Amino acid sequence: MNFKDWAVWLPLATAMVYFYDWVFECFTCAKLHIPVTLIEPTVGSILFLLGYSFYL
Repeated sequence: MNFKDWAVWLPLATAMVYFYDWVFECFTCAKLHIPVTLIEPTVGSILFLLGYSFYL
């Protein structure tokens, strides 16, 4: 893979992981009766920032 491939796929992969994490959190929190606002700012943001730091 060359740099252009990574420049396209890495942000897309990060966005997909973040989206699936968000969906998983919503269903898990709904099932366990936990407010989503307690978990989303931590887990989702950490995953997003990790993915973004690899992009930089």
